[in-house]
Amino acid sequence: MYATYNRSAIANTLLLQNAAISVQKLYESNEKAVADIFLSAIVKEAGSFSSLQEKTLQAIASQCPWIGGDAVYAARSLYRLIEPKSVFDDDVLCGGGDTTQALQEEESLPEALAELKVQKTEAPSGIAEMLEMYLYPNPAKDGFTVSFNQPLQEDVLLMLTDLYGRRKIIQALNAGTMSFYLNTADVPSGLYGCSIQSNRQVIAFNKVVITH
Repeated sequence: MYATYNRSAIANTLLLQNAAISVQKLYESNEKAVADIFLSAIVKEAGSFSSLQEKTLQAIASQCPWIGGDAVYAARSLYRLIEPKSVFDDDVLCGGGDTTQALQEEESLPEALAELKVQKTEAPSGIAEMLEMYLYPNPAKDGFTVSFNQPLQEDVLLMLTDLYGRRKIIQALNAGTMSFYLNTADVPSGLYGCSIQSNRQVIAFNKVVITH
């Protein structure tokens, strides 16, 4: 009994430390997300993964490791506890030369996308401050699913922006939306920023690689 309590207490401390870590790059965000799931579901012996945790693991596991980092492999290991026969083909996910170029572009994101990430912390009063957005598969080909950790509390705009801040897709999402499929068949291959905006402020942001 004491050992179980001690294990849970340690996990809670590590979860708080993990939550306090600041991330800027995709691989850092992946490491933070996978660590949170590992501590919450495995170390604390929850017995199962939540629906959101499953979606998060699948989204990270479906990334190219060149871009998503080592956390991609950790996510795949955890996801195989859910889907033992799951297979991730890096030849497809990494998309050859397109992904290599996207990786180089990510290392030099211009100020346009950096400003979007800063604005995310300035959520308007009508929106939950802890809104999280997940994109999968990532890299994507002809489209990807956008999902949230909670229903949108009001109507918002989804914007897909290239590395120079140019808008490629603008899509209105209604209040109550939990997930949405975005068609990117006509969007050129590359690295893009996907943002959710309300009252001209960014309340959620993530990056996605599109390969064709």
